[in-house]
Amino acid sequence: MREYLKRLERNRYLPNSIAGHGFNGWLTTSLTQLKLVLEDQKLLSLVIAAATAAGQNLLGKIVDTVTGLSDILLRDLNNDGATRDQQVGLFQVPLAVDIPEYRRTGPRDFLMDTVNAVNADGSRKYHLDIQLNTLVTNVRFETSGTKPRATGVDYIRGRSLYRADPRSESASVGTPGYVNAAREVVLSAGTFNTPQLLKLSGIGPKDELNRWNISVLVDLPGVGTNLQDRYETGLVGKTPTDFTLTTKCTFMDSLPDPCLEQWQNNSLDKGTYTTNGIAIAIIRKSSTSDGEPDLLISGAPANFQGYFPGYSYEALKDAQHWTWITLKSHSRNNAGTVELRSTDPKDTPIINFNSFDTGITENDADDKDLQAVYEAMEFSRKIFDNLVPLDGSFEEVWPGPNVTTEAELKEFIKREAWGHHACCTNPIGPDTDKNSVLDSRFRVLGVDGLRVVDASVFPKIPGYYIALPVYMVSEKAADVILSDAA
Repeated sequence: MREYLKRLERNRYLPNSIAGHGFNGWLTTSLTQLKLVLEDQKLLSLVIAAATAAGQNLLGKIVDTVTGLSDILLRDLNNDGATRDQQVGLFQVPLAVDIPEYRRTGPRDFLMDTVNAVNADGSRKYHLDIQLNTLVTNVRFETSGTKPRATGVDYIRGRSLYRADPRSESASVGTPGYVNAAREVVLSAGTFNTPQLLKLSGIGPKDELNRWNISVLVDLPGVGTNLQDRYETGLVGKTPTDFTLTTKCTFMDSLPDPCLEQWQNNSLDKGTYTTNGIAIAIIRKSSTSDGEPDLLISGAPANFQGYFPGYSYEALKDAQHWTWITLKSHSRNNAGTVELRSTDPKDTPIINFNSFDTGITENDADDKDLQAVYEAMEFSRKIFDNLVPLDGSFEEVWPGPNVTTEAELKEFIKREAWGHHACCTNPIGPDTDKNSVLDSRFRVLGVDGLRVVDASVFPKIPGYYIALPVYMVSEKAADVILSDAA
């Protein structure tokens, strides 16, 4: 899969002589400017405390210069070394940010570049059409042959039709339509909506389809099962005075925004808005890991307690908080489900992650994951406790001083943990496994002309962050589809 990383990456933080990276792809990767750390003594003190807690000996090192910080942070998290998956310590997290413009890049840019590409004579180079405000409701099949074959999709067109959108209550009924496929249908509706769409089309667990009086096209018990995610938590500290980094930023909650104006108008020093705020990441191995590091602890100048309506405003409404965010990778639980709420494609499905002891408990899987998250939060507390306050200390406010014992902290974790890397609900696997949904070429088992390419295809949740694995598996799927069409 490394070759797919090299294909898609446009690396801007390493010399192009470094093996294992790409330098001409569609996804720019860069790093936060270290000078932003040096401009904020609070931030610098947190980096030093994190390095010390992680066991790095800073004695005799000068860490108040870019060169000194580089000795601590400039290791490549995505390096191609043989021991990469065993490395622990401090890293900077690569960002999908183009330089020197410092604009976010991603799949949208790639899609728009493809849509707008033209030949020398001005004609369209690629036949790619994007239709917004359109909800696919069903996959069409031809069933006269020995195996059902996907021939297209039905849809309804209109704004805010899907009921995950709070504006759906005032939405129109939509205008129905359909698209016929010349070759194949490729579903990329995501971890929740792809299994929902398959089930509405008659592909899924027979018992569930019968319960909703949906004609069973293919009995695939694995559709909508195997749902996985990380366990993530935040530990928040408050300091008496503002971070220099964010004190002037309104994050466009109000205008004028001095940080926005600096980003727009200062070509030499664009400031705080050149980064997403994740200053550092610490890779660690818990006592319950299966051999590889399984914890990523990142830090950001925010009061971040998880995802909920209005979370971004709450996280950034002042400049006096710092959050250590725990991400438990290689989580063992795959007991989550995505089930139909109704036969109405506008309805959201019923999503149940079955976290911790409501999920997989065999071989103490739930306790092992919980212990790992607990150890990461205790490590985060250690960083705050051992901090040398270059510009003020931090008082823990979340979970807070009333959550002290191991039992109390673990109960807090079970109550408050979140995730935002949901995946694996249409897993690739052998046809001998009753829970497999796709073959190794992304084809839905039991039918022809239908593939799935999105985060639902993984049998097991990959790595730390899921975006890059999704990009890589999509590049692989493109190769497979083109090869089969040749």
